[in-house]
Formats: sequence, C-alpha cells, structure tokens
Amino acid sequence: MRNVAFVLLRVLVVPAVVALVSPLALAQPADLRTLFRSQADVFVDGNGLSRLELPPDVIAACRPDLSDLRIVDAAGKEVPYLIDSRKAVETEVEVRQRVTPELLEVKRQTIERPTGPPLRRETYELSPPEERSQTGTWDLVIESRRSRFVRRVEVSAIVRDGANVQLVKLVENGSVFRLSSPAQEKTRLNVPDRAADRLVVTLEGEDGFFLEPAFRLETSRTVLRERAVVELREISRQEFDRKTIVELARPRGLVPDVIQVSSATLSFNRAVEIRDEGPGGSNSAVGSGIVFRFPALATVEDLEVAVSAAQGDRLRIEIDNGDSPALEELTFRAVVRRPALLFTLEGRGAAEPAGTLLFGGGRAYRPRYDLERLGGSLPSGQQAAGGESEPFHVAARLGDVSANARFDASPILAFAMRPGAEIEARGYTHRRELHATPSEESSLGWKIWRMPAKTWPTCGSSTINRGSGPTCSSARLEVPVLH
Repeated sequence: MRNVAFVLLRVLVVPAVVALVSPLALAQPADLRTLFRSQADVFVDGNGLSRLELPPDVIAACRPDLSDLRIVDAAGKEVPYLIDSRKAVETEVEVRQRVTPELLEVKRQTIERPTGPPLRRETYELSPPEERSQTGTWDLVIESRRSRFVRRVEVSAIVRDGANVQLVKLVENGSVFRLSSPAQEKTRLNVPDRAADRLVVTLEGEDGFFLEPAFRLETSRTVLRERAVVELREISRQEFDRKTIVELARPRGLVPDVIQVSSATLSFNRAVEIRDEGPGGSNSAVGSGIVFRFPALATVEDLEVAVSAAQGDRLRIEIDNGDSPALEELTFRAVVRRPALLFTLEGRGAAEPAGTLLFGGGRAYRPRYDLERLGGSLPSGQQAAGGESEPFHVAARLGDVSANARFDASPILAFAMRPGAEIEARGYTHRRELHATPSEESSLGWKIWRMPAKTWPTCGSSTINRGSGPTCSSARLEVPVLH
C-alpha cells in the first residue's frame, strides 16, 4: 500500500497535532547496542593506545561526522575514542639526501619517421650516487627551462662484472611533462637504488627541440595516510547543452576529498564542475577543475578533481564537452582519506577480540569524550635509536562486519505516529497529495518534503515557526507523517 498524506495550506498554518522530535535529541537508551545497525570485532596487537584505520564500508555506513559509531570492550562497556584529525595527506616532510650526478656523456639524435614529426632522442650517462639511498629508491628530478614539454623516459643502469657488461632497465615507459593548458607538471621519477657504474637516462619527444635538462637525485621522508577509493553509483545521466550531466549517489558517511574520473576515450581535455545536491545539500559547487589525457609518446593524464565537504546525498557532475563527443565508458570514484580512531583496549591475544565496533543506523548523537581535548597535543611518533620516528600507538584491526542482532529498527517517533484530531478542511485554500517513499529518514519516523516555491508563497510568516509545530523554510517543510 502506498504511503499517502495530504497537506492543507493557507496563509496561517494550524500547529501540528504531534510535535516533531529530532531523533538525536531523544535520550539514549540504556542498551547502547540497540542504536547501531552493524558491528565488527576489534583486535589489538598489545596494550596501550591503539589506532584503528576505518575501512570504506564502515565510513559509508556512518554519518559524515561519525556520530553513529561507538567502541565497547569485551564486557560491553563503552570505550572513549578520539578521531585522529592530524593532517592526513601525502606530505613531503623533508629532503633527506640530495645528489647532483656528474654528466659523463651526451648523445642527441633526430630520427625522421614515415609518419608523424621527427623524434628527438637524448641519451645522458650520469655518475651513480656514491652513497646508498636511505629509503631504497631515488627520485630522479629532471629540470628544464622549457615552458612546455612532454617526454618519454627510460632509465637504465650499466653494471660491469669483470669483462661482462650488463644494461639493467630501472624505469620503462616513464614520463615527465610540463603543460600550459591546463597548468600541470611532473618532473620526478622514482628509480630503484642499485649499485651501478653508470646511470643512463633516455628522453624522447616530438616537440621539435631537445630538452637539454639538468639532473638531480633526491630522497625524501613522506608521511602517508592510506586512502580509500570507493566506486560511486550512477543515478542518472543526460547530454544537454553540449554537457554530460551525471548524478551520483553519495553514501552519507562518505565525504570525498577527490573525485576520480575514468574514461576509455584516448585523448581529451574537459572542464568539470561538481555540485553538492540532494536532501541536506548546499546546491552549490564543491569542486571544479580540468581532467585531461594526451596519448603522446608517453601518456600524460590527470583525472582527479579536488572537492570540499559535501552534505547532500547526491553529487552532480557536469562535464563541458564543447563540440567534442561525450567521454566513453565514463565512471567515477570517490577518494577519501581514511579516518582513524585512537582508543585504549586491553589486548586479549591475536585470536580473541578485545572489543566491538558498533556503527551505522543514524540514531546516536556525537559523543563528547574528554579525549577530544588531547587532539592537538598528541605526538606524531617517538624518537627511536638512529633518529627514526616510531609510532606512539599499537595497531588495531577489524574482523568481519556483520548485522547487529540487537539493533532496534522500529521508528523512533513511533509514539507520535497516530492520527490526531480531525482537521476542518474548509479553513484551507489548497490541497495537495503527497506520496511518501521509503528512505533512511522513514526508518526514524519522519519524512522530508522539499516544497516548490509556488506551493508556499508566504512561507516567511512568523506564524509558521512554532516550537511544537511544523518547521518551514523557503523550500522545505518537515512534518510527522503517518505510515
């Protein structure tokens, strides 16, 4: 049977028969487990402060602020936690080693081809670094004054063993580039550290000039937080006004930092705008940029668009195609920095869980633990022998996710879901039928209806907003609905 309600409208609104009660404002039940839809065992590798990276399926099931997430110990007692909010990006902390190799030999060739422009090939033989890399690899930095270039790069090592000479490939089909539109560049290549007599760097390009670069070898220490990549489900797609417009579902707990675009089209350069839409969304742009792919000698591409925090349940992607065909086999993925929880649980061995992670359901308020006051003062590590930084916490991991059998799925507003007094319809000027479809909000006992502006021309009236009645803005009305 359809869920149907009627809204009667006039200039002055009769207060609602039942008060709208926010589920998050209700007192939390004595049994904490009834609030959470899912659970997973928590294992820790020892005693002390533990750190747990949250996997994508947990993030997607929770609210964006992780309010519907708790940890309980083996006895079922709530365990305070702190969300690790330290900078969670791939951040280059310091350059630890820098070597400028000696240029030993140079060869340059112009190769005419039956089709296409002439190929410019440059081969540089460099002295190897005298010291070994502290990280096991080197960054080969290729510097040029040219404002625009694209080069395919190969790096080899010449290794002599007595009379035997061996050429060992270290990098194949690498690329470096500098573009003016869009303004992007890549001038570093990761090269394995290998004992060698010489390094050979070969550059090939079709730009009509030799690059004549300078070279540098560096190592750097990087702080890396694992990123989660989640495929986004497409809701709709249309071609309109020379644009591809795609609507994607955004799981409510998933707040992307980056949207990745994937396409089978071999060559393109498109402007992309990403908007925050759906219930709770700002209906504004949260990110824009250029995605491109150039299949030169070495494929050059950048398929990521950075975005700010979205609040709605949908993302609208607009790709400006101009007069070009739409991108083929278009898909999208969300990239999020995986949040981590810091907490203390007593370890019970590798095979026995130390506690349980409860999450999902959208029925709990955000806890206010005293650990939050420590967030800005936690160290990033402790100094160990030799100057290396070691973690100040022990690792934690999750077991398999399962449904929480004690989750109470009944509507929180069940006490209010009953007919009130009959309304005298003659006092209203308009009548409109509403159809309530199942949603996450309906499990909580309420519905959200976004009202067209023409339906409520005098919505700003002070008689509308009453503490025990419906609430209204220029485009939204929230009222209890009977199922």
